[in-house]
Amino acid sequence: MEYRPFGRTGLNISAIGFGCWEIGGTYGRIEEAAFQRAVSTAIDSGVTCFDTAEAYGMGVSEEALARALDGRRNQVVIATKFGVGYEEMPNRRDSSRERSSPRSTRAFNGCGPITSIFTSCIGPTR
Repeated sequence: MEYRPFGRTGLNISAIGFGCWEIGGTYGRIEEAAFQRAVSTAIDSGVTCFDTAEAYGMGVSEEALARALDGRRNQVVIATKFGVGYEEMPNRRDSSRERSSPRSTRAFNGCGPITSIFTSCIGPTR
């Protein structure tokens, strides 16, 4: 596996990342056991960068990743996103400071610190 610097964080991450959108259910059901095996195989193969987002199943992806990383969280970097999919917002978007808190994303719960948080949208929140 090739590794590259992750911005100016001092971390090196795998050039190949693992996207977790599909476990959120957007494209149909995926068995969680199969997802857990895929995450484990990816880590065993040297993948250290996992991409998820609150909007991937409104937390389903983040929660499934937290379970799949059981005992291996310190081996990977998690990048998550926020800002879209909030039904209580008129345009389903909110990139406010309150939403950007790591504690507002489900991956934080039971998974340890999030390495980076990005906004999925920038602009008016109402």
